[in-house]
Amino acid sequence: MSINKYNYYSCCCCCRRGPTGPTGPTGPTGPEGPQSILSYGYFYNVTEEPDNYVPAGEDFDLSNNGPNFDISHAPGDAGITVLNTGTYKIFYSVNTIIGTDTAIALTVNDVVDLSTHIDVLIAIGNVVGEAILELNAGDIITLRNNSPEPMTLALNPNVSVQVSIVQIA
Repeated sequence: MSINKYNYYSCCCCCRRGPTGPTGPTGPTGPEGPQSILSYGYFYNVTEEPDNYVPAGEDFDLSNNGPNFDISHAPGDAGITVLNTGTYKIFYSVNTIIGTDTAIALTVNDVVDLSTHIDVLIAIGNVVGEAILELNAGDIITLRNNSPEPMTLALNPNVSVQVSIVQIA
């Protein structure tokens, strides 16, 4: 219904519009919305010879830290420590120059998470994976050469290993 020039609703001539009433009281404040990102971290390795050789069953060292918040890592170490209990989305990649018949996987507290195991079926190139894991405060994450064969990583200036972790809940 609309109002015509005589301040009547257009439904008929007898529905006169009255004055606007006072504003009512403010309602209660709603609940706080969820935070979009609770903690995050980006860690990577730029490899020089002879450190580009990773023996079978060994963790990949991460030489550098990118931006991070509430996730701990000492440059040069393999372990990444999450500081908060929650659900984490983890992206990982390895850039290999000799890696056929090898595999990569994430470990949690030195135990391979089988849902993250990826066979390396290429000799040269990038192998990537992504997982969503439930982690506890203090858990240590590593990326491992999860095979009985050694792997050779791409050399500087290429990034040879990357791990990105974001707490999503």
